[in-house]
Amino acid sequence: MGDTTGTGDGAGTGGSAGTGDTTGTESAVEAKQPGAGQAPPSRRRRRLRRALRAVLALLLPPVLFLLAAGTALRVNYGGDPVAGTYTRGRDAIWLGHAWVDGRKKDADVQALARRLRGTGIRDLYVHAGPLEHDGTLPKSSYPRAGWLIPAVHRALPGVRVQAWLGDVLATESPDGMRLERAATRAAVVASTREVLAAGFDGAHFDLEPLHSGDRHYLDLLDDLRAVTRAHGVPLSVAAHQIDPLPGLHSLCGTLTGHPKW
Repeated sequence: MGDTTGTGDGAGTGGSAGTGDTTGTESAVEAKQPGAGQAPPSRRRRRLRRALRAVLALLLPPVLFLLAAGTALRVNYGGDPVAGTYTRGRDAIWLGHAWVDGRKKDADVQALARRLRGTGIRDLYVHAGPLEHDGTLPKSSYPRAGWLIPAVHRALPGVRVQAWLGDVLATESPDGMRLERAATRAAVVASTREVLAAGFDGAHFDLEPLHSGDRHYLDLLDDLRAVTRAHGVPLSVAAHQIDPLPGLHSLCGTLTGHPKW
């Protein structure tokens, strides 16, 4: 009886204890593995490293290319220019509107002459006033042109005083000059005749933002050239700078809508 009871107690106690121990162990294992089905941390780190290597492999070559190109350009700009490359006597400088609206005086012309002598400057592009969007230009925009032009000729013989004309084109915004309108182009030509009649030694145009292949702009230049040729004076324009890298203007146009680097 005692042995049987002891065995029964032992079996019962052992069975109960065994069942309790097993259940507790399973709960502990489950608590240590909350992310069932997820990749181990070491595998995730390997995947992340492979992704980073792929990104670097894609980005590093163009970055290195740009750095090398920039370094090469900087090296080309270094050193002293050899004879004949610093100037060829055909350089120009832009001057502000103060030179034709009455703010500048004789003393200013003399100071300008001292500054420019021997520099190779041959042309002064003097801001004669922004053109209106319709291409017209009030004569009141350059009231002192009749004083400036002969004053410069006396102080700087051989230097030409050209009228600098410009406006914002409606190529990248709704506001501005529209060269596709024939009446606007005709008004620009008429304004050019007027500034040349005022005594300017040429006409210089800065119309922007100007996109390559603008046929209306080319048509305007043809008409302007006929006018300047009849007066025996030069026609010049402010053109885009040469791309420092081939096709850079195309890249800028694609990314920003402004095809000028």
